[in-house]
Amino acid sequence: MLKIRYYAKPQTVDINSNKMKKKHYSYRELFKRAQNAIDADYFLEASWICSTIIEDRFVSILKQSGGNLLPNGKEIRMIGPKIIEINKRKATDMQLESVLYENILDEISTWKDERNKLMHALAKNGSYDDFYKEIYLLGTNGIELAKKISTRARKLKKLKK
Repeated sequence: MLKIRYYAKPQTVDINSNKMKKKHYSYRELFKRAQNAIDADYFLEASWICSTIIEDRFVSILKQSGGNLLPNGKEIRMIGPKIIEINKRKATDMQLESVLYENILDEISTWKDERNKLMHALAKNGSYDDFYKEIYLLGTNGIELAKKISTRARKLKKLKK
């Protein structure tokens, strides 16, 4: 639940700082919801939350490394194409290369493929019990990967300032 403090005197607020605080609160809340979903055995929901965090962090990384638009002016959509574009940019951007170490993009790509496979397999088989362990790992690994890429997106932003 969002707690709001009311102050007697109006305060001047740095718009950029306020935006960062909102973003920080949003991510903190999303990570908390993902963990709550894991604790309640809603592993698919946790993986969905993590996927949105990862995609948003990729947008930030793309913006910091040259923009998140294709040459035709359209936004780069979905995790796979974002990973391909980031990998291309790593070849010429040493700061980007320095924060995206340890094959983090490969780990996320593998996680994304597993997520897609499990989502489709569940619809075909309809048996949650058969997929319990795999879906559990999908959710918990998603949280760890989302945290890793969030940290690295922040590091890149600091380097690019």
